[in-house]
Amino acid sequence: MGVPPELQTLALGALLHDIGKFRERAGLPAPTVPPGARYSHEPHSYAFVQQFQHLFSDPQRIGDLVLKHHAPELPDEQVIAIGDRLAANERVDWEKEEAQAEPRGRSNRRLLAPFPRLFDQTLPQERAFALQPLSLERSILFPGNHTSGEQAYRQHWQQFETECQRLRTRDDVETWMALLQKYLWCVPASARAQEIPDVSLYDHARAVAAVAICARVQLGTDEERIQQLLQATTGSKEPLCLLARVDLSGIQDFLYTLTASGAGRSLRGRSFYLSLLAETVARWVLERLQLPITQLLYSGGGHAYLLLPACVEDTLCALRVEAECKMLALHNGDIRTVIAWAPVTPEEFGPEQFSERWREATQQADARKRAPLAGQDPAQFFQLFEPFERGGRLERCDVCQAELTGQEQADAEGTRKCRLCESFEELGRRLREADRFVLRAVAPAGNERVTHWRDGLRAFGMELHPRQGHTDVSPGDTVLMINRTDFLPAAAQEGVSYGFRWLTQVFPYDEHGDLLQFGPLAGQSRGVERLAALRMDVDNLGRLFKEGFGKEASLSRVASVSTLLRLFFEGYLNRLCQEEADWQGKLYGLYAGGDDLFFVGTWDIMPAVATKIQKEFQEFVCKNPCITVSAGIALFPPKYPLYQAAEDSKKALDERAKKHKRHSKETESKKNAIDFLEQTFGWEEWPDVCAWYRQLDDLLEQGMPAALLQRIRTLNAMRRQEEERQECRDAQERRPPSQRWRWMGVYTFARLVGQYKKFQSDLEQIRQQLQLENTEHARALERAALAARWVQLHRRDKTSD
Repeated sequence: MGVPPELQTLALGALLHDIGKFRERAGLPAPTVPPGARYSHEPHSYAFVQQFQHLFSDPQRIGDLVLKHHAPELPDEQVIAIGDRLAANERVDWEKEEAQAEPRGRSNRRLLAPFPRLFDQTLPQERAFALQPLSLERSILFPGNHTSGEQAYRQHWQQFETECQRLRTRDDVETWMALLQKYLWCVPASARAQEIPDVSLYDHARAVAAVAICARVQLGTDEERIQQLLQATTGSKEPLCLLARVDLSGIQDFLYTLTASGAGRSLRGRSFYLSLLAETVARWVLERLQLPITQLLYSGGGHAYLLLPACVEDTLCALRVEAECKMLALHNGDIRTVIAWAPVTPEEFGPEQFSERWREATQQADARKRAPLAGQDPAQFFQLFEPFERGGRLERCDVCQAELTGQEQADAEGTRKCRLCESFEELGRRLREADRFVLRAVAPAGNERVTHWRDGLRAFGMELHPRQGHTDVSPGDTVLMINRTDFLPAAAQEGVSYGFRWLTQVFPYDEHGDLLQFGPLAGQSRGVERLAALRMDVDNLGRLFKEGFGKEASLSRVASVSTLLRLFFEGYLNRLCQEEADWQGKLYGLYAGGDDLFFVGTWDIMPAVATKIQKEFQEFVCKNPCITVSAGIALFPPKYPLYQAAEDSKKALDERAKKHKRHSKETESKKNAIDFLEQTFGWEEWPDVCAWYRQLDDLLEQGMPAALLQRIRTLNAMRRQEEERQECRDAQERRPPSQRWRWMGVYTFARLVGQYKKFQSDLEQIRQQLQLENTEHARALERAALAARWVQLHRRDKTSD
């Protein structure tokens, strides 16, 4: 079907409506253009469109859209003005603006990081992003003391202009979005001196485009309704948009309910398939609704968000039923598609309210997960209760336990796998070699049980081909570079779209280039032969989007912070893990995206992995104390079911780290913690735990008997038993605790000094550090006890495990 030409033109006009701000800051002379502009950047936008008019089917229309969006006359110009105001949470009285600064003075404007001002924090130093093309290099991606100026803008503009000259395809919205993200991610959208420039021009442009498309489809060309909304963008209570969430249910079981045999080799392909499947369903919805890719606000982690016109709700209901039927046939209920939405009125683009709609869409999706067949034709229910597979005493896949046809051949290790698991392993191998993807639209396939990973994508009209190096493509294809933003070839092919995608590529391989199984991987650990599952996510993310922006909340700001968090988790963490030499060959990056991650690797490196990521995240968010991340680490043997390891790490994160409390004189705070070996510490305490570990490990290296470690752990066990007994007593029966462990500790260390005179000073130092004489402190002993257990595991002989 395709997107109607008028919507393609409108999307391009909205995406480029403020491109003149970039051109103007580069110091280019003001062009002479037709009348209609209100501000100085609009003629620059018009000049850019005319310079590249060969890339647009209707350059004059797009030129008028960018020239007149502040003084609109025609409906399409007016809906861009509506999108501009709603996306930026702009009010009509802002039209009475003070005169803008001298154009050349705007070249000094930098894009400030939004994090320092979230939750009304006023951190001492402003941090800005480097005026450089988007890159995963830390020096570029992380905010710092970067400056700007006309020369810096001119150089940045020239690079952008050079890449624009490589484009060949007309009205290529997808390529324009990728190119704008690469260059406008660091350019501030604000041109007003009284505003804080903390929203990127890219995020503002895509938000404007999404809202403008909704307004155009919802209102049509009804000039009276458009004019009413234009005059009072916050007065209307009639829904304008639907904020829709596309979700996959059953991800945990599909990924992790595997046997230990062959699970490692299958995981990479499975996790990538799921992330792509959610996006494929989202693109299928847009294709059926004939809407441009600008409406895809977010995709990652098995879900996606779309901004859709409110008038498509009935059609969306039908598409939801169709998608659920497709997925039921494809995966027999193992994976389910969930599509839910929340209506958004114009006034709900204001402070806090849009965040509420975001939360409502998520809640609606969760409700659909709990009632997976609600709204389905009852005739479909019988499919769930019909016999499937052949049954009987048949051989089963050693990985997923599905029935085998009898024609599968065992591999060199004697493992027999179904065709689907083999296809996931093959996908994992191809992902290692690939540096780009080719996406190709195809006619949706029939609803048949998936036997190959491609089947699920084809059912929703998409094919994906991992490729390496230059490859032949056909008109209509989309080529996405992996973890690189130099996506445009010198000779771009007409009819082909280009872009880039972040992909976690952190996996351990053996000498033959195959993914390591869990057994050999555990054998690489130091000390006890164990693996560890690590989960981390941002604390209070919902509160961040709901309350963090205060009265400055807007769709553009939500999009900007969401984009930055995705860059950190989906892009930068992959680079970080690849650059840390000590982690190589020991880590599975099963998932990193949005605001969380799930890694599996040798247990000995996981505390360092979690610590490094937490430190980098704090630097990335400018050390805002209200934006934190928590971690949960669970150890498990190599033959332990992966789903249980995933559940254990989830429990460590959600039930311990996320519920960790600390008290101060001013307030009580939770979360912002790490749980390791089933003990939880705030990140502010964690460096002391690590210091204890190094100190105790060094002492044993010098010859101190390991009995010291057990003595420390025994003292801590005594302390915990006493605390538990005290908590169990009624308030009337409580009496001051005896704290027997304290004087036992003094006695223990006195005996140790007598036994090991060589370490007298070291033991005396440890006794003082434990603060045994200070009856108000016990955390030092807790930290030392965790470190002692940590050292014991590191020094345990594998043969005795």
